[in-house]
Amino acid sequence: MATENGFPIGYFYIVSKMNGLVADLRGDPETAAPGTKIIMAHKQEESPERDSQLWIHQNGYLTNKATGLVLDINPAESFIAIFTKEKRMYLDGMKVDANDQRFGYESDPGYIYQLSDPKNVVDIRHELSEVDARLMIYKRKQYPSSEDGKETKKNQLWEIELSDPPRAVDSDDEDEDDGKRVRIKAWFGNWKAFGSRKKEILNEKDLCEAHQKVYENEEKKKKSTLR
Repeated sequence: MATENGFPIGYFYIVSKMNGLVADLRGDPETAAPGTKIIMAHKQEESPERDSQLWIHQNGYLTNKATGLVLDINPAESFIAIFTKEKRMYLDGMKVDANDQRFGYESDPGYIYQLSDPKNVVDIRHELSEVDARLMIYKRKQYPSSEDGKETKKNQLWEIELSDPPRAVDSDDEDEDDGKRVRIKAWFGNWKAFGSRKKEILNEKDLCEAHQKVYENEEKKKKSTLR
């Protein structure tokens, strides 16, 4: 099952059609924070190593499992970017009405695009095929095969691969919006904070507040392991 923006329900990998590498965080996920850079890495199959490579979709936001932070577009930090206006991908806290944090997915051919401007898509910078290549946002390209039979490098095309089989839908929840309900359940697990509101679907303000709880919980876990 897919959402209205093309992403599946539950956690997934973002896999490059160019080289099979996946979107990941640069550096140690335990110290990741707003501003952490998004890079390409070899796919990890087991937790907790894979958690920094897993994302979940809700209302256009792509939230990283390991950190509780969302995928974000920001100007590149290099001096030359002042003139080129290049924008790259980072982690950041969720913001209400943020045009630079919301994405959709076209499975054919495989673009991950900015909802506020679908001409802008997630791109592997300079078509680099190696580990640690940076992700950026760039105008979408078309990908015809060349005359010699070799395909153009597909640095803007992605496969969305579920990390685990879809969860079964509870029979007593049939009247709810199954897509949103299962996605929230996959995100929060058996989180009890909803109380009597457990059958409500999060609106945008509630989603941001819940996201902040997830991020704060991750920070507490990190601190407790350092003691």
